[in-house]
Amino acid sequence: MVINGRKYVLVHKGRFFVFILLMVGLIFFVFFSTKVIGSSGYEKEETYIRYTVDSGDTLWDIASKYRENTEIRRYIYKLMKVNNMASADIFEGDVLLIPVTG
Repeated sequence: MVINGRKYVLVHKGRFFVFILLMVGLIFFVFFSTKVIGSSGYEKEETYIRYTVDSGDTLWDIASKYRENTEIRRYIYKLMKVNNMASADIFEGDVLLIPVTG
């Protein structure tokens, strides 16, 4: 290899290869450890309660009752996702899982 007019020769190719592997490993470790640290934070554990839908209930009413420090539309989306709902239609007697942070 020639750099700035000087010729360099790798004497210990094995050491160079190990060095490169260690550097790549270090980069991956730093990248993925920051992802884990960032996502694990101080989030509260989520539990679920069962709610049986009464006549006249809407997701908006249920979300208003159980949401904590969350914008109501996001909480309704979360309710629909947890309960595998394609639409916001609910009927008397339906049983919903309600996420509660605690």
